[in-house]
Amino acid sequence: LRGLKELGVQRLMLEGGGRVLGSFFAADLVDLAQVFTAPLVLGDPEARGAIHGPPLARLAQARRLEFLEHRSLGSDRFDSLRVLR
Repeated sequence: LRGLKELGVQRLMLEGGGRVLGSFFAADLVDLAQVFTAPLVLGDPEARGAIHGPPLARLAQARRLEFLEHRSLGSDRFDSLRVLR
């Protein structure tokens, strides 16, 4: 990330697993989240969430987001959310 900053990169699209996304949220490096959701129930007891992070002691510690856009894409849904600070 430092190397990208030195090159003048100011925006980065991040698509990774739950641990990668969780580490960026934990480091307060996310400004905007764009989420695609499909209406599917997988029912896998071993399934992991989309974003991994340390457990919260209180709900008040949760990262807050503000919906900016909602859109249907066929049977899927697209949401654009801003991270509140």
